[in-house]
Amino acid sequence: MKELTLDQTWVLCLRMWKWISRQCLKKGHEPVWRLKEIWLRQNGYAECIASNCFFCHWAKNSKRKVNFYLCEKCPGALVDPKFRCSSRLDINYRNKPRAFYKEIFRLNKIREDQ
Repeated sequence: MKELTLDQTWVLCLRMWKWISRQCLKKGHEPVWRLKEIWLRQNGYAECIASNCFFCHWAKNSKRKVNFYLCEKCPGALVDPKFRCSSRLDINYRNKPRAFYKEIFRLNKIREDQ
């Protein structure tokens, strides 16, 4: 797969999480990890996205030099250094996928306004 630009990464991440967020409104929905797999497979990315996450994939393939762990390179953390997808309980993507989507949507607005 061709390397994604930062803009493409944000677009794809937002599309995926918007879909996941809507699926989570349905009673008896699949777990979030499974919804990620379904979306990626349906959209042709099942075999090539690191950690089934566009942000992780971009950070892993980024040319940015950072002396810390991969999360420091996350596109969300580039906008808000405190952003963490799984360690912040209020937006944990596994347990609060709708809050997670709202947060990355908010961060993208900030990013676009800069």
